[in-house]
Amino acid sequence: MNEKYDFTHTFIVFPQDLNPSFGTLYGGKLLAEMDTCAGTLSKRISYQSDCDGFVTAKVESVLFKKPAYLGDIITLKGRLVELHETEAKVHIEALKEIANGPEAGSLVTIGEGSFLMVSIKYGKRYPHGK
Repeated sequence: MNEKYDFTHTFIVFPQDLNPSFGTLYGGKLLAEMDTCAGTLSKRISYQSDCDGFVTAKVESVLFKKPAYLGDIITLKGRLVELHETEAKVHIEALKEIANGPEAGSLVTIGEGSFLMVSIKYGKRYPHGK
């Protein structure tokens, strides 16, 4: 939609991020990082606006496709897909960097989600003016 609002966020999977039963990244950790990415992207929309910022109103969908493991580098790519008077719909793609083998350094999608962000002022919906 508008590339100036696109946002990329990267993190490394640490031991405290793992599900001890399987040794894989907790889905909740990935979801929290995706929400952070959506929030940061929507903050850019609020620049030079009368609203106080955006909050997550709804996680419309999340799909976990592949696992991530200790030490994996995860990249989240946020993209604005819809912008309305008081809402922004953000799509997040989660990618894992392949560490070994002939495809080392390439990215594989491990999940994706759609977030509905709402602009607020005084604790209520408020037009962001974009």
